[in-house]
Amino acid sequence: ASQSRSLSDTTSHRAPSSSPASIRSRMSQTGASITSSQPGSPAIYEHQVGLITGKARVSDVIRARCTAWKPDKSELFTSSPKTRFGMTVYPDTRHVTEHDVPLSSAWMSELDRFKTTNSMNCPFASPDKHSPQQEDALRKHARNEFRVETIRQRQRDMAERAFEANETRQRNDEMNIARKALNQFNYERKCRMACA
Repeated sequence: ASQSRSLSDTTSHRAPSSSPASIRSRMSQTGASITSSQPGSPAIYEHQVGLITGKARVSDVIRARCTAWKPDKSELFTSSPKTRFGMTVYPDTRHVTEHDVPLSSAWMSELDRFKTTNSMNCPFASPDKHSPQQEDALRKHARNEFRVETIRQRQRDMAERAFEANETRQRNDEMNIARKALNQFNYERKCRMACA
């Protein structure tokens, strides 16, 4: 009987018991450890507390900002279909298709609206700056002129710098010649004074 008791004790120490009570006790220990991780607030509110106190991760902040815009599956059944005013952020989208309302990019004055092709393409008429072809040509010419003027300005700057460098070098050469002549004159004067 003592041998069977010792055998049962060794087997109970080797293999953990899988009874429902032991599983329940292990789960309650896990729950207690989760709730005791932060005494001030439970772990289920740790995400919200981190967002409020500024201690959350960057990914959590981005996720919290983007979840409000993500559609849910229930919205397919509970929301009404989108209209043309609900598809965009604009409260009024008439300016997209109508030309005589505010904010319309296609709005034209009466003079521009009733222009004829003959007056637009006449070689003796003044060029129309509102014509797309004229706008493109003006933009192209302005870009080319800017490039040419930039090259000319760079060449003028280089010529000015070269002229100033040449003047400085010539002035230094003249001063060196004058200094050498003065030194020679002083040397000859000292020689004459020593001989006299």
